[in-house]
Amino acid sequence: MKHGPRWRMKNPAGRFGRRFDANRPSAARRGYGRRWQRIRQRKLKANPLCQHCLADGRGPVPANEVDHIIPSQGIDDPNHWDEDNLQSLCKPCHSRKTLSDMRAGLTR
Repeated sequence: MKHGPRWRMKNPAGRFGRRFDANRPSAARRGYGRRWQRIRQRKLKANPLCQHCLADGRGPVPANEVDHIIPSQGIDDPNHWDEDNLQSLCKPCHSRKTLSDMRAGLTR
């Protein structure tokens, strides 16, 4: 699936995404403020490579996302801040895992 400018022209769903985001609480209210950014930076520094790519034998791929292994249900969920519940992933692996979690009803 391509996500470049041509894809946006052919797929007007991008407009839906903007409306959805307008109704969504801020990143900080969802638990991704300054505290999360510090945890995220620590995790990426400790594990700079995508854990899924390494496990699947795709070689060393730089990680740029931090994912909750067990999906967080918000800032009151103890798993949200548990660094042992976090993994470093590349963008494609994080998107794939998030979609899988959403389809399984594990996340919002």
